[in-house]
Amino acid sequence: MLSLFYQMQELGYEVNVHLFTTLIRVLARDGQVDAALSLLDEMKSNSFDADIVLYNVCIDCFGVLCKASRLAEAVELFEQMEQNRTVPCAYAYNTMIMGYGSAGRFDEAYSLLERQRLKGSIPSVIAYNSLLTCLGKKGKVDEALKIFNEMKKDAMPNLSTYNILVDMLSRTGKLDAALEIQNDMKTTGLVPNTMTVNIMIDRLCKANKLDDAYAIFQGMDHKVCAPNKVTFCSLIDGLGRHGRVDDAYRLYEQMLDADVIADAIVYTSLIRSFFKSGRKEDGHKIYKEMVRRSVSPDLTLLNTYMDCVFKAGETEKGRSLFEEIKSRFTPDARSYSILIHGLIKAGFARETYELFYAMKEQGCVLDTLAYNTVIDGFCKSGKVNKAYQLLEEMKAKGHQPTVVTYGSVIDGLAKIDRLDEAYMLFEEAKSIGVELNVVVYSSLVDGFGKVGRIDEAYLIIEEMMQKDLMPNVQTWNCLLDALVKAEEIDEALVCWNSMKDLNALPIS
Repeated sequence: MLSLFYQMQELGYEVNVHLFTTLIRVLARDGQVDAALSLLDEMKSNSFDADIVLYNVCIDCFGVLCKASRLAEAVELFEQMEQNRTVPCAYAYNTMIMGYGSAGRFDEAYSLLERQRLKGSIPSVIAYNSLLTCLGKKGKVDEALKIFNEMKKDAMPNLSTYNILVDMLSRTGKLDAALEIQNDMKTTGLVPNTMTVNIMIDRLCKANKLDDAYAIFQGMDHKVCAPNKVTFCSLIDGLGRHGRVDDAYRLYEQMLDADVIADAIVYTSLIRSFFKSGRKEDGHKIYKEMVRRSVSPDLTLLNTYMDCVFKAGETEKGRSLFEEIKSRFTPDARSYSILIHGLIKAGFARETYELFYAMKEQGCVLDTLAYNTVIDGFCKSGKVNKAYQLLEEMKAKGHQPTVVTYGSVIDGLAKIDRLDEAYMLFEEAKSIGVELNVVVYSSLVDGFGKVGRIDEAYLIIEEMMQKDLMPNVQTWNCLLDALVKAEEIDEALVCWNSMKDLNALPIS
């Protein structure tokens, strides 16, 4: 586009303000703000009317600059516009207020509001809504409520204002305050729309206030605020996650009766809920019903379904679902992680080696969960060296190992008597701030105990107790077994009595 413009100039075509302005605006809105600013400088050097030019195009330019976190340049442009026009338009102020707010520079945003008033331009509800949105994103709830109360002297809050506040308060767990804002909205004559209701229902469900969420749903006036797919999905998911699967299914039927089409998200919630409640046959029926209604599953649904059937002990069904995933999509890291974990649990840990390399060859980006799953699989199948290598690879690629990662490798090393390496990893984990749990300590107690390094096993238990981690039955059993094998009968009796004192009854 620019090359054509310069060709026009070379051929002697007259370029006017309108052509410059149009081209600058197109470049700015396309995100090519540097090219737009360069052209703007060229305009000014050609003595075009700077007032008209700046007013028409600066707003687009500094809007893009704000979004690109180039706020200093945006401020410079805005100040040029203020110098060339007595009163910039409201949109210009709104854009700059949003820019300051997005950068967390709220004092400057408030100052700009005051400058706008001094110029004789009353800040609009859009300006305040922009500021409230930014305050919400930065978690400044109290400050947002203060601005909300102050805005009423300039502009009446609209439905968007109340939705911003309801969402902000709900996200921070202040549900009672959100309900008060919703009631305040009704006293002004504004009627909550579907978005308002959806925000409240979603947050109440996540806060386990299902009866309150359902009461809001039942109180909806369907003539002015009809429930949509999001409304139904939030409630179905909330009910299902808290074990109320029959209520969730009845709501699904109500959704269909209301001619709202259920999508893969709804069916994912229902499948997961039925399996989690131990009703796997109903979970399978939901999948079949989805297929009968010609709803195509997405990758998230198939991953969830595969995870459910593996956890239900249906290994072959899990394998077939992975094949279905491959026929429809490219399996992601979660697909492989679920398959690997399911096979490990079913006793097919040795297969994880090939799956892991298939996963890497396919270009899957491994996250911490994927690494943990594969590392655990390698350890359980005796490939501890591979697990150790993966741990090092994980760290090299910037993934922070968790207590699960270290626990798997430490346990794997302890089981094959590589205790010094296990202990080094144990110390490494502590040095980087990983909170180790009873399971990890017990692995070391068991390892040291089995090779007769009783003193070190005792030291591990002492350290546990100093960290307020109480040894469990498994920990004491490991130590007791080691003492008996070492014929330390007196120490074994002391250990036995300690178990009884701590209510850690021995396992027969």
